Amino acid sequence: MITTNYINEKSAYYFLRANDLSRHHGKPFNLFVTISFDCKNSKQHYQKVFSLINRAKNVWIRNYNNRNGLPREAPRSACVFENPHFNVHAHWEVYIPSQLIEKFKEKLPRWLKRYQGVIHDDSIDIQHINPHTLKTVANYMIKGIKPEWKAFYHLQSRAAYQGAIQGQRVKLSRNLGRTALKRSGFNAATQRNEWETLYPELSSQYSKPANWSIEEVIPQVATERKFPSMKEFRRMLWKKERQRYLSSTSISTGSSARLNAQIVKQLGYSVGSIENRDW
Repeated sequence: MITTNYINEKSAYYFLRANDLSRHHGKPFNLFVTISFDCKNSKQHYQKVFSLINRAKNVWIRNYNNRNGLPREAPRSACVFENPHFNVHAHWEVYIPSQLIEKFKEKLPRWLKRYQGVIHDDSIDIQHINPHTLKTVANYMIKGIKPEWKAFYHLQSRAAYQGAIQGQRVKLSRNLGRTALKRSGFNAATQRNEWETLYPELSSQYSKPANWSIEEVIPQVATERKFPSMKEFRRMLWKKERQRYLSSTSISTGSSARLNAQIVKQLGYSVGSIENRDW
């Protein structure tokens, strides 16, 4: 398995869009689940344990809908793995139909014990999510972003190293991922809060916090400030990294190929590929 130390900018982007899209569909994530894995005493890898739990949840909801003559619904969840203090855990946002929430709380510990083999009193924590503050939850979950990208996502006061993770660090349901986002035509900058008018009954079920601010929800649209696009930010990082290498190494400006190779290794992309990226 590949080991990563940070969430990359691509994963963070699609993770945040998955949160926005879940609300736009009228099925916002309504539970914030933290699962702490016991890697020492389990025969299964934590990635496998989580996948089995997620599949059990999907099958359970599908069977419930079939038995009750309800339409089949695509799973909706987003997960981030962390390991800041050698304590591997998963933060899991999930949409559970309201009539099944209490039953889900009963079943989750059973699934964890079944697939991991052991369970402890503090293995699972479940909190309800207010869709008006879903972005706050999402920002918390991507705090393990690459340090050079924390400014782009306005996470300077929150970003911190979250340890090494084997396997996929960020997981999204297929119907909330990259392809689904493209097909939906959803534009977060202008449509992030559109769900309130599309689903007024859903919105009215939750109160807005006293400190809720449209400027925090849609800063690009609600203020005069202009934030750089992802492409512009990549160019800024490239120029900054190039200047850093030129000032701190013996690489001459004539060795452009060698210099570019060093920066590609550091940033993960070439300057020529910036215009070809759609995220």
